[in-house]
Amino acid sequence: MPDPWQQAAADIRAASPDTVLYTGGGLAKPTELRVIWTDAPGDPFQGPGNTTRTITAEIACADLPNRPIRSDRLARGGLTWQPNQVSYDDNVDAWLIVLEKVA
Repeated sequence: MPDPWQQAAADIRAASPDTVLYTGGGLAKPTELRVIWTDAPGDPFQGPGNTTRTITAEIACADLPNRPIRSDRLARGGLTWQPNQVSYDDNVDAWLIVLEKVA
């Protein structure tokens, strides 16, 4: 019997309007991938004037031949991002990638 969580995640990703142009990850050329993009508040207050955001992209493991690494690049909305932290979510067979903007 197929795992209902993995099927639900695949359906959600397929319905997501968010895409990135992904370079690296074992892909032969830059490739447009559908992602679940999240922009959420970061860690609690760290001092005067400090506002943090945590930007993540969830990408199906089937879409990337290799685990994301720091030298990979994701382009979206005119900005370029790189993986800062990568974890594997076996519930949905996806990479959860915490991103940082490339200077």
